Amino acid sequence: MWQIRKSNPDLVHYHFPYPWIEAMEVLLGSGRPYIVSYHADIGRFKALFRLYRPLMTRFLRNAKRIVVATPSHISSSPFLSILPDEIFEIIPYGIELNHYRESTKLNIKAAEFRIRLAGDGPCILFAGRLVAYKGIPTLLRAMQSVPGTLVMVGEGPLRAELQGLAEDLGISHRIRWEGFVPAEDLPAYHRAADIFVLPSDQPEEAFGLVQVEAHASGRPVVCCALPTGVTKVNLHEQTGLVVPLRHPQAMAEAINSLLTNPSMRIELGKRAQGRAFQEFSIETMCSRYQNLYLNILAGNDDHPKSI
Repeated sequence: MWQIRKSNPDLVHYHFPYPWIEAMEVLLGSGRPYIVSYHADIGRFKALFRLYRPLMTRFLRNAKRIVVATPSHISSSPFLSILPDEIFEIIPYGIELNHYRESTKLNIKAAEFRIRLAGDGPCILFAGRLVAYKGIPTLLRAMQSVPGTLVMVGEGPLRAELQGLAEDLGISHRIRWEGFVPAEDLPAYHRAADIFVLPSDQPEEAFGLVQVEAHASGRPVVCCALPTGVTKVNLHEQTGLVVPLRHPQAMAEAINSLLTNPSMRIELGKRAQGRAFQEFSIETMCSRYQNLYLNILAGNDDHPKSI
C-alpha cells in the first residue's frame, strides 16, 4: 500500500481476487479512487473467508466501478448480485487476434495439420487443460455418435484417466492426443478443424476465451449452458450451438447438425469471426478501459454499458 501512496496515482486499478491487497485498501487505504476488475468469486476456505468477507464487501462497495466480463458474472455471483447496478461496468475480455487472421502461410499450415490429424474426414477440436471442470468425459461419450476425429490439444492431470475412458468407449483410434502445443501453432489447429467444442460443465469456466480463438478462426463452437459468461461469448444459433450440461446425446446431435449442414456451419463461423474481432480483440478491450478511466477521472458517472 505504501508503494501506491508513494506513486500518488490519479486512479488505482485492482484485479480481484487478491485478498491481501484488498484488506490493506480497506484497513489502511490508498487515499485514491479505484476500480476493480472482478474475475472470480472466492470462498473455498470457509473459516478464513468468514473473517475476510466483511472486508471484501466493503472493498467492493467503495469501488468507483466493478468491471466484469459479462452480465452473467453479476447474476451468478452471490457477492455481486447484491450490489447496486450502477456500480458495474461490462467490459468483455480481449486477446490478441491478429495472428488468427487468414493468410497464405496460415492456410498452408492448417492444411498440413488437417491431413495429418483427420485426413479427409470430419475434424472436431478441443483445446484446454485436461482437468475436471472442462467436462471432457461428456465430449468423449458424445464422440461415440459422431463421425471423424477428435483432436485434443492440451495437457493436465486427467490425461491418463481420459485416455482410459476413450479406450473403454471404443473411440481411442479416432482421438489425437496432441498434448501441449506452441501458441504460434494454435491458429492452425483451429483452422484445421470444422468445429470447436468447449464441454466445460462447472462455473470455474467463467468466460471461455478459447471460444474467441475459435471464432476468430471462423469456426462455430458447441458449448454447454453454464450460468457464467460462456454463453455470452458463444451465442446459440448465432455463433454456434449451446447444449445442456453433461448431456452427451445433445452434444453429439449439435456437433452432427453442424457437420451435416455445411452452409449453416460456414454462416455461423462467419458471424462468429466478425463478432470476435469487433467485441473481443485486445484493442477493443483497452479502448473500453481507457474510456472508463477518463470518465471516472472527469467525474462523469453516466457511462454506457458494453455488451
